[in-house]
Amino acid sequence: MVATESKSEQHNASRARETSNLFRAFESEASPRAAQVVAVPVETIRPRHSVRLKCLIPVCEYYDACKICPPRIPGVEEFKAALEDYSHAFLVVLRESIVRIQDLRHNDSIELKIAQLVSDLELIAYQHGFYLAMGLTVGGCKLCPECAPADEPCRHPFKARPSPEGFGIDITEVAREAGVPVEWPPKAFVTFLGLLLVCQPVLSVGSVLYN
Repeated sequence: MVATESKSEQHNASRARETSNLFRAFESEASPRAAQVVAVPVETIRPRHSVRLKCLIPVCEYYDACKICPPRIPGVEEFKAALEDYSHAFLVVLRESIVRIQDLRHNDSIELKIAQLVSDLELIAYQHGFYLAMGLTVGGCKLCPECAPADEPCRHPFKARPSPEGFGIDITEVAREAGVPVEWPPKAFVTFLGLLLVCQPVLSVGSVLYN
């Protein structure tokens, strides 16, 4: 019995090291880009139908026009069920000072910046053995001037990511609960947010060979 407990403790310690190493890798990637990564409890992510409903009322320009927006992605209940499998969550935070909010309405560069960062962090998670990692980023997809026609595949399947709100996640609420300052409505700065969800591998990362 004592030996079994000892192995269990070693296993838990190994998993804690893996997660710590992953977080440090995230920070190393985000910091040079003037972004921040914040670990948040998965329990603080509470998908709600009322949040997803804002995609439709008033209707968002991406609703039923973008391949990674409602109603073309899983619904709130399906996402809630999937969320139970994730063991860790990380906010990706990028703050930009503004003079006029109108200046950002036709400038997608910052949204593209955080979308690329979320995609890169998801790849880092995969390379660390967390192969079921999933990234989300705010705003509709800005990778193409117009989404590919319904009968054609996505032009950027490895970069395009749904928004948290599309799954019913109030990402502003999650950020504020984590102590991230978010002005709403924005006045002096705008906070762009991404979210990474990570499943702990069934086996220790060191037990399997990953490329």
